[in-house]
Amino acid sequence: MELEDEVLKRSYGICPAQLDGITEDGRPFYFRSRGSWSLRVGKPGWIPNVCAWPTFGIVIGYGDYEIEDPDTIDELVEEYLGPWRHVTWEETLFDQECLHCKTVFRSDASNICMDCLVKKVLRLE
Repeated sequence: MELEDEVLKRSYGICPAQLDGITEDGRPFYFRSRGSWSLRVGKPGWIPNVCAWPTFGIVIGYGDYEIEDPDTIDELVEEYLGPWRHVTWEETLFDQECLHCKTVFRSDASNICMDCLVKKVLRLE
């Protein structure tokens, strides 16, 4: 199969769709669709990862239906927030304290450091 025959689509995660991004004026946002959809916006300066926000932000959009299509999600986000961009994985990282050993580590959502996770998986604790 030739590459031009391939259709490449963006993936917006699971549940069935989640998206972290940042607006042109620096506000982080979080889109989630699971049965229904919601769009939340945080304050400028917050890390563009809802797991790092001190609150769940402000809900600025909601629908009682599910959305999975990336093009539809992009249009919806632009309708509510104006120009925006995707964030890199590195931009979503934040400092987190491990629930087990209290070590502070860089995370994108986990609340357990890699050392404790390995110990837990291998049942060394």
